[in-house]
Amino acid sequence: MSRVLSTVAVAALAVGLSAGAAHAGTPFDEAIHMSWDGTTYTGVTTESFLGTPVAVPGDSASRTVLVRNDGPATGTLRASIVNVDLLDPAAPDVHHAGGEDLGSFYDDLVLRWPGGSASFTELDANGVTPVLEVELAKGREVPLTVGYELPAEAVSGNRANVEPREASFDVLLEIGAELPPESGVDPAPVPTETQ
Repeated sequence: MSRVLSTVAVAALAVGLSAGAAHAGTPFDEAIHMSWDGTTYTGVTTESFLGTPVAVPGDSASRTVLVRNDGPATGTLRASIVNVDLLDPAAPDVHHAGGEDLGSFYDDLVLRWPGGSASFTELDANGVTPVLEVELAKGREVPLTVGYELPAEAVSGNRANVEPREASFDVLLEIGAELPPESGVDPAPVPTETQ
């Protein structure tokens, strides 16, 4: 059985930054810095985690960003998936010849992070999905890895049957001494000292 490409634009993964600083004297865009390479850090980025892939069954990709606390004190760092946008999620996905239901592309497409995963349907329904929460001392950093997977057995999203499918989301980073409690976040990786 041959498969035709399934379209997914996970590219719109922009790291949105909204931070409650650990101290009122530190502007929000200076409390958190991020680096894709471990060398160059920035306070704000719209660079994509995953590019603009066209995913076929069996595809997966991930990328890691380092997040550093440049605020004046230890704070709780939280990363959440927000602003999930799905192109035409209610459109039926039926086989072009036989008419059988092939399921939902957004149910098949999964976002993964250390300690968890969710389908894009679930992410969209959640609105906000916490993926990391860790206490982070001043000057320390922690990696955040996010990736997607379209399982090899997926048959949904075939261009012969449906219009293109696209999914996008943002990663929201917050740091502060008093963030409201969140549940459902597994223990985070151990922060490391930056040089």
